[in-house]
Amino acid sequence: MGMPHPDVMVSFGAKNALTALVGTGLVPDDTYCYYNVSEFKEKFPLSLSLGERVLKQNRGSTGEGIWRVRVVDLDKYEKGKSLPLDT
Repeated sequence: MGMPHPDVMVSFGAKNALTALVGTGLVPDDTYCYYNVSEFKEKFPLSLSLGERVLKQNRGSTGEGIWRVRVVDLDKYEKGKSLPLDT
């Protein structure tokens, strides 16, 4: 997939703009923004229990600060239940 020119990407705005599009069919319904550590600790382990996730920092568009996160032994945890924080 090709990416637009960096000058165009700057005009796209903040990454949290994607959450405004939830429910439109343009982005997955399980797209979230975490604004503080406590919110991340509360919501991310549950989200991760449903499968692989992608984390992106709310800055930059160069591909830096993007992590693909998955649990190696996910089958030993109950789907839809929050994972222990030390998973």
